[in-house]
Amino acid sequence: MKFLIKIAYRFLKSNKAQTILITVGIAIGIGVQIFLGLLIQNLQKDLISSTVGGSSHITIKDTDNKLINNIDELKQKVISSSDGIKWASNTLDMPALLGDDEKNTSVLVRGSDLQNSNEIYKFEDSLVEGNMPERLGEVIIGNELKAKFNIKLGETINLSTSKGDIKEVKVVGTFDKKVAAINRSWVVGSIETAQNIFGIPQGTGNSIEISVDMKDIFNADLIQNEISNVVPEGITITNWKVENEALLSGLTGQSASSYTIQVFVMVSVIVGISGILAVSVMQKNKQLGILKAMGIKDKAASRIFLIQGLIFGVLGGTLGGILGVGLFKGFITFVKDSEGMSIVSGGINYNFILISILIGIVASIIASLIPARQSLKLNPVEIIRNN
Repeated sequence: MKFLIKIAYRFLKSNKAQTILITVGIAIGIGVQIFLGLLIQNLQKDLISSTVGGSSHITIKDTDNKLINNIDELKQKVISSSDGIKWASNTLDMPALLGDDEKNTSVLVRGSDLQNSNEIYKFEDSLVEGNMPERLGEVIIGNELKAKFNIKLGETINLSTSKGDIKEVKVVGTFDKKVAAINRSWVVGSIETAQNIFGIPQGTGNSIEISVDMKDIFNADLIQNEISNVVPEGITITNWKVENEALLSGLTGQSASSYTIQVFVMVSVIVGISGILAVSVMQKNKQLGILKAMGIKDKAASRIFLIQGLIFGVLGGTLGGILGVGLFKGFITFVKDSEGMSIVSGGINYNFILISILIGIVASIIASLIPARQSLKLNPVEIIRNN
């Protein structure tokens, strides 16, 4: 085997321009594949994070939108039913009017377990001023709602319920969720604050909101099935995949297009290597004829080209990995949005890079099968006589 490796190396060294051309071709193909893969993976990750990353992934509520009694007990059963649950929060959402007879607007009072719901909705990260509610009767509001009524931090506002009751709450912070409908209508506090505003007993809510780990985001429907085993009749469970079918379809199409592009890139690499190595067989037929005349068997001679394919794959794959990561790093460095931020995050999937390099090596070996088989047909007697 060492002898065959030396011959393969000498063949490659004897035509440096050809060797460099094949290696660069493989590197470009694998580099483009890695660049496109990393780009699309990060685009999908950012899209999912911006659309469902800051919202409930699985929601449990009454089928008729009625209040759920003993919601704390139900939440504990739900958490115990699946290891895929990261956070779960009891929630009480009720409409109210903010303002007075001269100027008012409809708002949604959202009471929840603030520690857990903050992990779902990231309110603390969205605060533009003030702090999270810490006491009964404290709330945070959207920045558009604050601007509309010129509300100051620490100011008390009046909320009118459907029963005609008027409750006072203290504004301790302002958030910006980058969604106009939320910024101008949400009033957020603890679930105890919401229960107090609407005169609802403790231990009662109208939904349980659940967050799963982002690596399990596409398994939300499977986690939902596990939860359904402990949820009584009359309770509905929905997940983000059902509520975002258009988004899910777009992500699936994006992934399919990425795989299609990568397959065609690899096919072009295989065709290119096969063609050049096939020519190399004809160029080296005199040397091959002499080697066979010296006693090297046909199969051993064909392995020379398989070894060349392996060498090309390792060199081209390594350079392609460096090129792909470099292109991606350059993209996130120089391609910015209007605010000067990169349009995609810079996460690097090293497993994907390694798999891409391995695919490039395998593709190179497969490509070398054609010239390897071609070398089997060479007759040493005819080659030496003709040359």
